[in-house]
Amino acid sequence: MPPVLTVEGLRLYYGTNKGVVKAVDGVSFELEKGEVLAVVGESGSGKSSLGYAVMRLLPENVVLYDGRVVLRDGDVELDITSMDEETLRREVRWKRISMVFQASMNAIDPVSTIGDFIYRVIKEHKPVDKRTGLAMAADALKSVGLPTAVLDMYPFELSGGMKQRVMIALALILRPLVVILDEPTSALDVITQANIISLLKSLKGDVSMMLITHDLALASEIADRIAVMYAGKLAEIGPSDVVLTAPRHPYTKALLESTPTLRQDKVLGFIPGRVPSLINPPQGCRFHPRCKYAMPICSREEPPMVEASPGHKAACWLLRP
Repeated sequence: MPPVLTVEGLRLYYGTNKGVVKAVDGVSFELEKGEVLAVVGESGSGKSSLGYAVMRLLPENVVLYDGRVVLRDGDVELDITSMDEETLRREVRWKRISMVFQASMNAIDPVSTIGDFIYRVIKEHKPVDKRTGLAMAADALKSVGLPTAVLDMYPFELSGGMKQRVMIALALILRPLVVILDEPTSALDVITQANIISLLKSLKGDVSMMLITHDLALASEIADRIAVMYAGKLAEIGPSDVVLTAPRHPYTKALLESTPTLRQDKVLGFIPGRVPSLINPPQGCRFHPRCKYAMPICSREEPPMVEASPGHKAACWLLRP
């Protein structure tokens, strides 16, 4: 069965007063039906920009957007990068691919009831009367563990976790093929995070998910595969158990070494330096200024993505034949 989402050579550059930011620079991956792909990495690595690029939600200062993003709905192939904006809005966004934005719970209209807010979103993409729309909203809220009474409540009456559930329900309401979740558990307390994680696990298999997070524990709990992103590029991608237990890229190894664990004592490591500026990223391998395994070739040439094991790839000169 072909993947539900194929991304090939995707690039997204922003124009700023200081120069062009290469936020996403030649990223390629596939997302299978019912799969959860976690995209992890430090802040500033381009994870959120990758989500926007896949959805083609582009700000005004974009100077380059190219590559291919192909969404497959049965026998229908939709090239998101080339279709006109009106077709994209009408046929793809929210109907076939939706997104839960970072800090999305702050995006709810503060002067509307939850029911009115959800209905306004529905009718932008599907011509339904208000009674039908509110019934759809009630079903969506039930699917994320919220009572129908929430429809008549205002955002200030809800907790942070409840508002996050509302936004997840909103992303699922038109039964899309793919949902992109950008830091869905950030700014939530530990108990609420656990509830959101449990909710996302219950949705596995029903919808394909692209989970953007800096939390490796969350990724290990939910994801089928993990993609590690650094400075606008993919450093490593593979099955979650393989990436977490046998990483092949030095950046992935350093991330894991700097993550505390509950079941074993270890000396926490750290990654020297900081994520480079995406206006003027390092030549060659972008991680080489911080890498303890760096070789002369690393500063000269960009490493190719090499298959380290079946389904497991990493972009590192250490893996060359």
